[in-house]
Amino acid sequence: CSNFFSSNSGILSLNLSDTIDFLNNCTSEELYWVSELFERLRDISGLTCDGEALINKMFKKDEPILLFNDWKNESDKNEFDGIKYLFLTLHKMIRKYY
Repeated sequence: CSNFFSSNSGILSLNLSDTIDFLNNCTSEELYWVSELFERLRDISGLTCDGEALINKMFKKDEPILLFNDWKNESDKNEFDGIKYLFLTLHKMIRKYY
């Protein structure tokens, strides 16, 4: 799991079995950081929900709780969407494993 962001890691593979193999080889400590990330999001937002509900509320287009750019142009909004979908992917990817 140390190659999490490596292009050679199974997580970036389009083959589902590669991704499952990758996750099965991760230790609980390596997967734990994702749950800590969601805990931090709850701390920042003051929300008590978890997972997809938490992400959707934090990244609500008309009332975002978490902004990390100026939100002035289409590029800023696209970046915002990309981060939202990254969080959603992390949640869906590990919910079965952790």
